[in-house]
Amino acid sequence: MIWKKALVLARYLEKNHRKIELLKPDQRVIELGAGCGLLGIALAMLGCEVTLTDMKEMLELLAVNVNGNTLEAQHRPRVAELDWTEEDLSRFKPPFEFIVGTDVVFLESLVAPLIATLLALSDRRSQIFICVEQRNESAHELFLEKAKEHFTVKKIPTSKLDPEFQSGFTILLSLKRK
Repeated sequence: MIWKKALVLARYLEKNHRKIELLKPDQRVIELGAGCGLLGIALAMLGCEVTLTDMKEMLELLAVNVNGNTLEAQHRPRVAELDWTEEDLSRFKPPFEFIVGTDVVFLESLVAPLIATLLALSDRRSQIFICVEQRNESAHELFLEKAKEHFTVKKIPTSKLDPEFQSGFTILLSLKRK
């Protein structure tokens, strides 16, 4: 199933990729919680070097989708398991220039591991985009509170999104390390 927020962010990045300073061909991108891989596949087709990550049980489907939809990509995307509670993420060779995630804020217990993962994979030059639907208000508020401790957080106005996604349910955030 393709999550709607993956479409929202993919369309936003496609529409604005020339304006976004770090989203250029050959840039290293990592997607957290890639699901079926739509967003990472779209970024690969824009020329980025993409690593799509998710939990172990999602990797087979993710690999099938990547293999079947990126034959014409300049860089073949990599599929890798990533558990946000991992402490050593050096195997991913951080920092990434660009980190994306959709529908990754849903449980309060995963907020601290998500923030730790973002910190481990980024540096001050990294651009992070998180697109969510506020399903769990307390998890969302906790994420914003914890993110603001380490990142400058900007909410992208829904008016900048494609018209079909301009609802109060879509929250698109841009994060930069302080």
